[in-house]
Amino acid sequence: MERINGDILKQALADKGFKQFEFAEKTGISKFRISRLCQEGMHNVYRKTAEKMADALNIELAELRKESGAYQGKPARQLRDMLSEDAIAVLDMYDKLDPVGKAEVLLKIKAITDEMAEKGD
Repeated sequence: MERINGDILKQALADKGFKQFEFAEKTGISKFRISRLCQEGMHNVYRKTAEKMADALNIELAELRKESGAYQGKPARQLRDMLSEDAIAVLDMYDKLDPVGKAEVLLKIKAITDEMAEKGD
């Protein structure tokens, strides 16, 4: 498996003048899959799929693997150092939850942030 960056894939398509459906036809990868891969963040794909995309774009596979954003290439220890003690405590508690508990927490956080956004906080 390879991890590719959706932002970089999307930008590479634009730079090379590809529409997603054209790229799908050229690579033999479904339009739906290309659309999903062009979304923000890192995505897992088979190596053969990643190589097809890099070849079609005439770029090195390493380009599609690059990370971007504030956390780019930082080791976990360094990322943890960027967090407050409260944030670390919350993450530690979250890690102890089962999948149902994690889903409930995320729904509650979304409800709270949506409510705050409506109030303009």
